[in-house]
Amino acid sequence: MRAESNGKSKELMALEARMKELQRKRQEQILKDEKKERELERRIRACIGDMVIQYLPEYRRYEKNELEAIIEAAMNSRNCRKMIDKIQGESLKGEDPEADPSGSDEGAAGEFKSDIADADLLPEGEDS
Repeated sequence: MRAESNGKSKELMALEARMKELQRKRQEQILKDEKKERELERRIRACIGDMVIQYLPEYRRYEKNELEAIIEAAMNSRNCRKMIDKIQGESLKGEDPEADPSGSDEGAAGEFKSDIADADLLPEGEDS
């Protein structure tokens, strides 16, 4: 190795430059991943908000603490817990709840809606 004017060899300088480039790329990837995570969180919140609006159209009449009490009661209901356990069980088996092996248009979403209707979780008049 030949010593450069600053006391470092060309190989060492190249390695340091490569290390800095990799650190920069790593930081860029971290920022990109954080942005994706924030976007996913935003979409999930919007989806949850849409569901609240769908199943509780008069949501504007309630204060935040009242909405929290309503949602807590619903989430702790026997039928809701049963549905959550069923969906989690399917998820753990590796089944895709969106996949429809029969090829029909209704698929798992239709079955899910039927299960919800059977559990009396749909608002009146929205049976399958």
